[in-house]
Parts: sequence; structure tokens; C-alpha cells
Amino acid sequence: MQITTFEFPIELVNTISKVLPLVYYPNSQLMTPIAEIDSLNDSVIQHAADMVATMIANNGVGLASNQTVCDKPMRIATFNFSSPERTNILAIFNPTIISSSNPQKFSEGCLSFPDIFQELTRDHRVIVKGFDYKWQECELELRGIPAVCIQHEIDHLNGKTFIDDLSFLKKAMLKKKLKNNAK
Repeated sequence: MQITTFEFPIELVNTISKVLPLVYYPNSQLMTPIAEIDSLNDSVIQHAADMVATMIANNGVGLASNQTVCDKPMRIATFNFSSPERTNILAIFNPTIISSSNPQKFSEGCLSFPDIFQELTRDHRVIVKGFDYKWQECELELRGIPAVCIQHEIDHLNGKTFIDDLSFLKKAMLKKKLKNNAK
């Protein structure tokens, strides 16, 4: 699958980026909704490039701005849908899901929850709208794992984590596991 809508130039990542520290649960930044970006400028592009570098350095498939240590999180989600044949890095500014369908169970992990994987119900198909790095409004339809990733990162930008919908007991067990992992 080759996705060109929302593609972010890897050359920018290779020339101007730095790897940012990650934010880990239970940091309140993960539970804080992020406001939309009004316009594109050098600091927004720089932050997107830093996010891509951070995502790649941590072997992530997706990353939301509020998962990184930064002065002010921005409404940006980045994705690495690359294959051995092709680099496919996306950055979506102000992403919004405008349509979704076909809920299915998927296993998810998260860079902010190291070594934690949960089976969740997500829509198999989504259409996402947002802006690319040139501030052009775009829409993209995704299916399967890329659709799950988009939903996961947009949840982060909305202040929701992938454990929020779990039962109290399951959440308590995960929190204990996270606490033990931190030791």
C-alpha cells in the first residue's frame, strides 16, 4: 500500500530533526485534549519532523504530539507506514475522522505504555481529514492496521488513551503492571 496524501518529506526529518523524549502514562499531558493549529509555520514543521524522528527511533507506527516532551503539544499525528520497498511517512495536522465503519477487534500497543498490549474494538475503515505539511486540506481513506493507528493517535490528541475504555479491574491490573515495569 502506497499512501501519498499527507506524505511528509523524509529529507526534512534527516536534516532538521531531533529525537524528543517520550511522555509515559500516567503523565497528565496524555489526558489533555490538544487544540487545533491555526496555521503552519517553521516551529510546527520542526515539531512534526522531530515527532517523525522520535517515532522512528522508538520503532513506532504512530505518534501524537502530546506523547512527546515539548513546550506546547500541537494537534499533529505522524505515522510510519513504510515497507522494505518504500519509505512512507505521514504527518497529519488537525486530523479528524469524518467517517468510519466495520468495527473489529485489534491488538494495540502504545509507546506511552511500554510493553502493554490490549485487544480493542476499532473501526476497520476510516476516512480522515486534515492538513498536510504544505497546509493543503486532504482526505484519506484507510483500512485495517493503518485505520487503527489513525484512530489511536487521534484519541491521544483528544486526551484519550487506549486503556480508558477498559473495565476497572483490567485497568487496575495494567496500572500495576506499568508500576512494576517502571522499577
